[in-house]
Amino acid sequence: MSPRGSVPLILLLFVAVSLVTRAPFLSVPFLDLDEAAALVGAQELMRGGTLYVDVADNRPPLLYGFYALAQALFGPGVPAVRLLIAAAVLPLTALAASAFFRHDRRGILAGLLYLAYGAGFLAHDMHSASPEVLMLLPLAAALAGPPTAAPRPPSPSGASGASSRWPSGSDCRWRRATAGSRRAARLRSWSVVPQASLTGYVPGNRASRAGDIDTRSLVREEDWDLLMADLSLRRPAFVVDTAPSGLHGWGRFPLEDFPRLRDLVKAGYYAVAVVDGAWIWRRKACEAGAAR
Repeated sequence: MSPRGSVPLILLLFVAVSLVTRAPFLSVPFLDLDEAAALVGAQELMRGGTLYVDVADNRPPLLYGFYALAQALFGPGVPAVRLLIAAAVLPLTALAASAFFRHDRRGILAGLLYLAYGAGFLAHDMHSASPEVLMLLPLAAALAGPPTAAPRPPSPSGASGASSRWPSGSDCRWRRATAGSRRAARLRSWSVVPQASLTGYVPGNRASRAGDIDTRSLVREEDWDLLMADLSLRRPAFVVDTAPSGLHGWGRFPLEDFPRLRDLVKAGYYAVAVVDGAWIWRRKACEAGAAR
């Protein structure tokens, strides 16, 4: 059988291996915080909302489109997105690696190695529905070139990435965002501010996360004014305090250290649940509205 005629069988093999190696984590609600952010954006998009206006985040628009497509095909939630990745994105990426070698034995081995070795990384990196995993497909396809292209030596390449369910009601959404999305958000009745300017926390910086460096100079009082103005205008239905959980080093920022936010939460909310150490507060007005 010619290499071109064997492509469907090779793809079928890659689909099977992909599903088997990703099966242990397919049904987990969330493997990474970025999945929750992308899910909120996709759900807002599916409701007819406008990206970067009705919801703000710093990811490219096709990511939310992919999340929306997966949920339209397989139902709501991140597991549907991971299923589409395991059934289509990863096998096609492996097929691109095989095409690089014109689908000979080296190509099949390269595809299988990608699927098996990639599954061995930390789950929140390579098993999550992260944009880094998705971007490997067009990258691999670009490297593979046309099916008739002459074989060429491989170029070293690699990618790794890290991509709590946040209430997605229409009351309010507050996420860290770029300056551009913050300006876009001001077009509506709420805004978003970077978390570094509220707490001094620098995502991805191990010294900041461990508290080994003083980042108080990053805190901007005007951003606190912006946040509190937003919260007074449109109160979120829920507030999630992750500090007690210690998740991602946020234990260094207890609610008591932020009097303005603490007073707002204590006056207008009551605790309803503790999930993995994180406290969930519900707005008192929401309870009154539900009773009516």
